[in-house]
Amino acid sequence: GRYLNQVKWYEAPIAENPRTTFVLGHSGARQFEQALALQRRYPKVWLETSSQSLSTVRRMIHEGDPTRIVHGADWPFYHPAISVAKVLIATEGRPDLRHQVLWANGARLLGID
Repeated sequence: GRYLNQVKWYEAPIAENPRTTFVLGHSGARQFEQALALQRRYPKVWLETSSQSLSTVRRMIHEGDPTRIVHGADWPFYHPAISVAKVLIATEGRPDLRHQVLWANGARLLGID
């Protein structure tokens, strides 16, 4: 919640470093709207699902670029099953998208074959 940690200050470094990949942990937490806008505007910005509600995870997947979303968990504060369940519900009926968010995107980001 500190002033200089707010998502509104992220745009300048993102814009000034176009070859750097930025993963926005917690997708900006309570500043999700700003984080989503950054992901839409900059091709090297990724969103991460931890701490977000089911409705926000759904929005993230459907309104953001799902090729740049990675699963995250808030362990040890919440059991990892909670974050996995949100992704499973948000991608119901779309196994390709589910695989992408739960594994393939993260593997690509980390350079894992």
